[in-house]
Amino acid sequence: MRQFFRQPESGPGFPPAALETLAIIAYRQPITVPEIQAMRGVDPSGSLKSLLEKSMVRILGRKKVVGNPLLYGTTKQFLVHFGLNRLEDLPSIEEFDEFLGALQCGRLRPIAEAVEIDRRAVEERMSERLQKVLAHARASRPAARRALSSWQGGSA
Repeated sequence: MRQFFRQPESGPGFPPAALETLAIIAYRQPITVPEIQAMRGVDPSGSLKSLLEKSMVRILGRKKVVGNPLLYGTTKQFLVHFGLNRLEDLPSIEEFDEFLGALQCGRLRPIAEAVEIDRRAVEERMSERLQKVLAHARASRPAARRALSSWQGGSA
């Protein structure tokens, strides 16, 4: 079970500038470099290059305005990395502000502690479900019992 909960081994996380750029792209896509620059107040080219190399963003096309700037959006890898099924699963700005306020006021457990507790709870639920499935397989079908018995080394 632990292999499913390991952190990605792609090295260290993203620098703050890249996370800012990624957040802007995620919430405002499709978006151009000048639009990102207007929001951040600095040139996002370095962060954007890094995000493109890590396959977190991709070029969606060109905006039909003077200069035809490239349009950027997030990728499936972005969703996988952050544990999202779709972009609509991103928290709203209001939810995010509420979460940060609760965290700063001490109403929430530290994130690392909460993740560890949640991981253990998921492992326990999965273990319980697996035991139920195994018990059902043992009781229901002779062929399944024989296959399960041979798979488990004859301990059924």
